[in-house]
Amino acid sequence: MNGTLFKDWKIKAIAEDDREWMTRRVIKPQPPFWAERGAQNQFGRWDFGGHTATQHKISCGYESRYQVGEAVYIKEAIYLNYDTNGAIYRDGSIIPNLKWRWRADVLEARCIPAEAARYFIKITDIRAERLRLPLSPEELKLEGGELALSILEKINGLWVFVYSFKRVEK
Repeated sequence: MNGTLFKDWKIKAIAEDDREWMTRRVIKPQPPFWAERGAQNQFGRWDFGGHTATQHKISCGYESRYQVGEAVYIKEAIYLNYDTNGAIYRDGSIIPNLKWRWRADVLEARCIPAEAARYFIKITDIRAERLRLPLSPEELKLEGGELALSILEKINGLWVFVYSFKRVEK
């Protein structure tokens, strides 16, 4: 099972609001500068095409990290609970039935296993696009509102995979 990282404010918002959400992830490596559109081919990979003097089409098979219908766990940092030799989240919530087996007292979010996750999402849609700000008010709300703008401004103009998702139960 794949995991994904979000900022703390977005994790909290996803946990509190059971609605459709959206996130964007930069495509690496970036498609060529002349690419105008991205489309998924019959093999589930992404091809990028554009108009140049020779009608180039790149079909090196960019693959999105997640697939539609896939359940993904949200990664959060966890900490050693000295009283129980178990684990807790940053907000103090105890992770049931998880014994601490790591050498460090803190396990960074990018390192946590699926068994330590408390929130899961299901990918409902994927598309590839070149990010162009400003977003529509509807898309900005799906991203998490004004708090998402500082992140989006950093990746403006880049090709991204746009993932729509909903929170699901474990």
